[in-house]
Amino acid sequence: MEKYVGRIFQVNTNDWDLENELELKFSNLKEKIVNNEKTYVEGTLQGTLLDQVLEPLFHGDARTVKKSLLVINFIVKLDYFQYEHGLPVTEKSADYYEEVLSALLKYLEIFKDPTSMERPEALQSLTRHFQYLLEPQVANVFKFHKRFANLALDHIIKGNDSSEEAELLLITILTWICRTRCLDEGSGDSEQLIDTLWRLQASKNESVSENASILLLKNLVKLTKREDSTVHAFVENAVENIKRDVLHDKQLAFKRVQILVVMFKMGSTSQGIGYIYPRTIWGVIKAIIKETTEDNYNEIVREALHLMVAYCSMIGPDVLVCLVPNISEILNNLTSDDKLLDLYTNDIVDTIDTIGYYCPNLYVAMEPSFDKLLEQAKNILQINEDEEDVKKGDISKLQALINVIRHLMGTGTGPEIESLILSIMSAAIGTREPVLVAMANLVIEYIGTCPPIHAEFLSVLINFLSKASQVYTNPIFVRAVLKVQRYMHMKKSGRRGHYECESYTKVLQALLEPKEKLQRPKINDEEVVEMVKDKLKRMRNQT
Repeated sequence: MEKYVGRIFQVNTNDWDLENELELKFSNLKEKIVNNEKTYVEGTLQGTLLDQVLEPLFHGDARTVKKSLLVINFIVKLDYFQYEHGLPVTEKSADYYEEVLSALLKYLEIFKDPTSMERPEALQSLTRHFQYLLEPQVANVFKFHKRFANLALDHIIKGNDSSEEAELLLITILTWICRTRCLDEGSGDSEQLIDTLWRLQASKNESVSENASILLLKNLVKLTKREDSTVHAFVENAVENIKRDVLHDKQLAFKRVQILVVMFKMGSTSQGIGYIYPRTIWGVIKAIIKETTEDNYNEIVREALHLMVAYCSMIGPDVLVCLVPNISEILNNLTSDDKLLDLYTNDIVDTIDTIGYYCPNLYVAMEPSFDKLLEQAKNILQINEDEEDVKKGDISKLQALINVIRHLMGTGTGPEIESLILSIMSAAIGTREPVLVAMANLVIEYIGTCPPIHAEFLSVLINFLSKASQVYTNPIFVRAVLKVQRYMHMKKSGRRGHYECESYTKVLQALLEPKEKLQRPKINDEEVVEMVKDKLKRMRNQT
């Protein structure tokens, strides 16, 4: 391998040619390793050849520096791949990696200005090397890893380098540090490292931010084992910072909310977070919603709703049932304003959908929201005589509204639900399958929740669903037809007459009238059964 590297390093004067040559070589070696050829490939360099490869870092131009980085990146990539596939780590490489790390750090000292154009690729290379050298089993072989990791950490922190490449290097080293020790404020360099983690947690790079959040929380779990009150102090501090930052720096407040979301998700998987009093959480969510503007969508509101879902998931259904008034207050406040509801419809829907899973009785306290959401859905469904279709941009919103209404309907909401279903059928949205799928799910849930059901409504409904099941392949339509058919057989008499609901009777009457654009084909019971059997047979043949 040494001879190969020496040859291509000298022959390929163009860095593009060298990069392609190395990629091809790695692909060949990778194939051999994957095919269980357990022969370790010694890729490291020594002596004069190593000097030749590293020398451009101090005296070369941009092209030769790039060539040097390509070669050392190739070698660490090869060693890392071999390590991941069970091949041994050899001490023979120790001198090589010491030389390389030393050279990279010296290079970064030469170009210490964080804005220097020469730094990014060297930082990326250093990160690749530490990702390998700080692996537990590798670190056991190469004893110099701690010294160089601390040097690199010191260089980045003192240099105030906030570039993306520097952040990735920091998170790599801090991951290793947090694996080997507990960071406790007030002891040694822990305070500086914790501050660095908080800075990384506020990073615009989502991967860096999430990893920093996880490291902070895992460290918190370690501290909590010593002192139970640590986690509560952590949450109280985060909440106070959010309430302050939401007024002046919503991006920073957003990141702080994110870490609480991650924290409660960790708690829901029994990773040692413990119970947090709801008063603290409701307070910060209300503060966030209060400070949002009606005409601008704020991502932090969405994250605040994620926080509520994560918290409710963590505490579980037994405690959650006691908190329904708090949850409904927040959600009813969001839905009480038309502009806010329009801005955050999908987010509210997702929240109610998830919390409703843990707390089936949520609908009882959500009556104001139910009425508002029902009104919004019907507004979207207003038939446009020119287009006879729902606007394309409203389809996803309508689908979301139908799904959440399904979770909030109670036994006394029959007329409103049937009126909504009739409006969907009247709106000529036969080409909008997502809405019809949502409607079919609503029908299945409704029939089991709100009987007795209007006989004429069932007649119109089964005709419509039968037609949909012939047009679309989604099995939900067949399920809905079977559900309605079964109910019709059980309740032959049905309920005659009209509900005391003007919109209901108006739409139902329009559907029953023999108007060409609204009329549905009449199908008797036997035809429906045969149609469903044929549909199921075709579905089985397709699989």
